[in-house]
Amino acid sequence: MNMTRLADIMTVPAHTVAPEAPVSAAMALLRRTRGGALVVVDGERHPVGVFCQRDAALAACRPEGARAPSVAEIMTRPPLIASPDMGVAPAYRLMLEGKARHLVVADANGRLAGIVGEGDFLHPLGFPYRDRPGAAPPSAPPPADGPAGTGA
Repeated sequence: MNMTRLADIMTVPAHTVAPEAPVSAAMALLRRTRGGALVVVDGERHPVGVFCQRDAALAACRPEGARAPSVAEIMTRPPLIASPDMGVAPAYRLMLEGKARHLVVADANGRLAGIVGEGDFLHPLGFPYRDRPGAAPPSAPPPADGPAGTGA
C-alpha cells in the first residue's frame, strides 16, 4: 500500500519573504498570492519562521504611529518543519500538537521544499475532496443545461 507523503500534497514553490522585510510588504504578498502563509527564509533558503494571516492581523492592530515592524518581529517561530517523505497522518498530528495551521517542508539540507496548510490534508485523510479554489466534490451534480432554475 502506498502511503501519501507530504511531497504528494505540498505547495511548490512556497511563497517566501525575508525576515528583514517590512510587514507591509509581507501583507501585500499575502493579498497578491491569496495564500494563507509565507515561509520566512534566510539567505540560504532555510526556514526561520512563518508569516500567516494571523500574524498580519496582529501587526495591523498595532497602535497608530507605532514604528512599522519587520517580519522577524511578528512571524511565528520556530516553524514546524517536516521532511517531504513524512506521511500525511503523522504530519497532521504534528500540526495539531504544535497548534499550527501550516507545516513547512524542508529537504535533507534544511532548505525550503514546500508548505502544507490545513486544507491540503482533507483528501489524503479521507475527506471527499481537497479544499482548493474551484474544487468540487466528486458527487457534485453536473451543471444544468439552461439558466439556473428554468429547466431550459
